[in-house]
Amino acid sequence: MSDTIELESHDPEWHEWYEAEGLQLLEVLGEVAHDLAHVGSTAVPGLVARPIVDIMIGVAPLEAASRCVVEMQQRGYTYLGESGLEGRFYFQTRGERSFDVSIVQHHGEHWRRHLLFRDYLRDHPETADAYGDLKRRLVEAEAFERYEEEKRDFIERVLDHIDGNVPLEH
Repeated sequence: MSDTIELESHDPEWHEWYEAEGLQLLEVLGEVAHDLAHVGSTAVPGLVARPIVDIMIGVAPLEAASRCVVEMQQRGYTYLGESGLEGRFYFQTRGERSFDVSIVQHHGEHWRRHLLFRDYLRDHPETADAYGDLKRRLVEAEAFERYEEEKRDFIERVLDHIDGNVPLEH
């Protein structure tokens, strides 16, 4: 994690970035890629985010992802292994348009959870607002070392609410 985090108001162009990059990634990865999705905060209209578009690519079987590493590196992506999430192949590229790409098992648990969280935020603006407020508070307090951990905790509470129908407190 960098020393600072910059949040921006939602930019509708982020979806256009996703569509353009996603098409190129599907072309590069060919039959290995079964599907892709725009996930993360840039995929939720109205939510503040770092201007880094998250793309999730579903492959089956997961072992097919290992064949993607060279192709992704040739496109300028840095391969970061699982980066703390078992069963993920994680890539980043930074520049005028920045992307984080996770290659996961198509319709596996990572796939399901990312889409559930994204869709829940899209359908529940009060929860999206609470998530945005959390990120703003952490950035304003310069609590960069806690940023990812506290976001992960928030996401887990939302997913527990969805899966177990437990109350969700903001």
